[in-house]
Parts: sequence; structure tokens; C-alpha cells
Amino acid sequence: MRLPPATAARVLALAAGAPPRPRPRPPADPPAGPGPGGWRMTLAVPGLVLVSEANSRDNWTIRRSRSAAQQLALGRRLLACPRPPLPVRVTFVRLGRRVLDSDNLAGGCKYVQDLVARWLGCDDGDASAVRWAYRQRPGDPGLVLTFRPFPGVT
Repeated sequence: MRLPPATAARVLALAAGAPPRPRPRPPADPPAGPGPGGWRMTLAVPGLVLVSEANSRDNWTIRRSRSAAQQLALGRRLLACPRPPLPVRVTFVRLGRRVLDSDNLAGGCKYVQDLVARWLGCDDGDASAVRWAYRQRPGDPGLVLTFRPFPGVT
């Protein structure tokens, strides 16, 4: 079995009796700063795993459990945040070890997008109230949400 270099170094250090390196703490939410419309809000949810629902061949009960776990983890964070005014642009940044293509990225954000839309008090298909954007970066599993204003559509 081949171990990643960082894991192999930790195993060797533990075997030699050296104290383990401290694990880095997850980053705190950056402070809300002004955006183009005067405000911006960023929310980080470390440990939230978003998978490609289109490619998973899981039973419906496993999908339902996954959606409930995702919504519970994000819902706890959203309850502590002030609700931004509409119209708003919401950007999902998925952190993960593997890269998803664009349609699987959007599909993996489906359950959390539904929750954010309910929290905002609008329909997730209402383009005059909310716009959705999806990004991804390599890293430990997690999700970063950014809320920014955008001009209303007439």
C-alpha cells in the first residue's frame, strides 16, 4: 500500500517517538466586508462533503440521509447569520480532493442550494431574487458560501 508523503512522514515520526505535528485549524469565517453594493458576507462550513449526485448509484435512503446531513450542517451555520437583502448573488465554493465537471458541481450543490433559498425566503428558480454561481478549489472537504448584492432584473 502506498501512503501519501505527509502521512508517511507522520507515521515515521510517531514510530521514532517524536511528538505529532499539530493539525491546522480550519479557517475562521472571514469578516464581512464591503462588496460592490456596499456589503458582502462569507460563510465557511468545513467538513461538508458535496458529491456528484448524478454519478452516485446510491439507494434513495442513502441520498436522503446525505441531503439531511448536508442541510443540518449548513442550517446550523445559517441560523447564526443575518439574512442578506434581496436581490443577492450566492457563490458556492466546493472544497474537495477531486474536481467535478460543471454540471456535476451544480448537481452536488442541489440540497444546500434548496436550503439557502428557503433561508432567503425565495424560490431557487427566481432569477430576479437570487443568482447562483459555482466554483471549486482543491483542499479538505468543505463549502464556502459568499453572498453579494446584484442589480435587480426588470
